[in-house]
Amino acid sequence: ALPDASLAAIRRLSVRGPGAGLVVEALLALLVVLPPAVLLGTMFPLTVALAGAPGSAIARVLAANTTGGIAGALVGAFVLLPRFGLGGGLLAVAALMAVVAAAMAPGSFRLVAAGGAIAILAVTVVVPPLHLPWRAPSADRLLFYRDGATATVMVTADPRGQKRLRVNGQYSLGGTDGLLLESREAHIPLLLHPQPARMLHIGVGTGDTIGAALTHPDLTVDGVELVAETFAAAALFAPENRGVLEN
Repeated sequence: ALPDASLAAIRRLSVRGPGAGLVVEALLALLVVLPPAVLLGTMFPLTVALAGAPGSAIARVLAANTTGGIAGALVGAFVLLPRFGLGGGLLAVAALMAVVAAAMAPGSFRLVAAGGAIAILAVTVVVPPLHLPWRAPSADRLLFYRDGATATVMVTADPRGQKRLRVNGQYSLGGTDGLLLESREAHIPLLLHPQPARMLHIGVGTGDTIGAALTHPDLTVDGVELVAETFAAAALFAPENRGVLEN
């Protein structure tokens, strides 16, 4: 809902120019980020205070905090996101926090925290997946969506059937309507080279550029891609990339 809220605020305040628009978006971001940041920021000093004064107690808290930071980053990126997606991963973390609160809370508060954890877990089963929006007309259809350790990858199609590969909903990595440009990126340097034998292509994306390169005889191509989910998405562009994923 935030993009809609941003546009409504810009219209109501009669914002003119990018500077004022940035201020509106910064205020909205502050409302979203500040409350949880403050609450999360209080956790560590409160835990240190609960641990007491001895240096050994504080050392244990520091060690646990460091270990949790490392483990959380790895589990969040490589387990929660690929398996449960963005929304499910956030709900799983919220449920874990509620379980910890239930274990530490005194008396009746423990029942409240436990009920919250159960409610959050129930929500993970009932609610639909949380999909990132993309900057495109609402008539576009979502053909592919996958959350990964490095990015969220999706493929959309407009009413004419033109497909587009998107990363994090904002960055376009090419599509059906860019086939000529993406093919030209391979053909021009290879035709200018007197005798090309090997090619390194960084950023596989739709695979259209590598597919065009492989039409040149006696050429060995290595494709490198940072976002692993892109390969699954590129399968939807098999007609454009000449089935390059089968090579």
